[in-house]
Amino acid sequence: MTFVNEYITPEDSEKYGIDELDKLYQRLFLPMSHGSVWTIDRQRNSYLRVVKLGREPEGEGNINYFSFYYAQEVYVIKFSIEAKGVYKGHLGKSYKLLKILMPAHGLCDEGLNVLKEALNEFKDLGLLSRCTSFKAEFEF
Repeated sequence: MTFVNEYITPEDSEKYGIDELDKLYQRLFLPMSHGSVWTIDRQRNSYLRVVKLGREPEGEGNINYFSFYYAQEVYVIKFSIEAKGVYKGHLGKSYKLLKILMPAHGLCDEGLNVLKEALNEFKDLGLLSRCTSFKAEFEF
């Protein structure tokens, strides 16, 4: 059971209803980040994908929104993210969970641990990351 960063295939997009989710996110998060990559664990049937990267003009320069699929539920999660230094390809980030927007019942402890695994593999940009090493810290 391991997360990997990949491009989303047309088959996966159909299986998980990515186009329909993007339509919803477009209404919620105008403008949103349109991405064709994700961090997925196929054995656990779980994925993490960026929905929106915060923008400074909106007062959300350090805010990121992710879509997290776990236990057959799609969660939209809002994080405050703080860089923890860059040195010769090493990067660290601190993820502070601000809000789980959907669904209202939140994530169980096991789900939060799976989310942490996904964020560690995502690093700073998922498949597009150029980090040679990465360490994440969590406030949740």
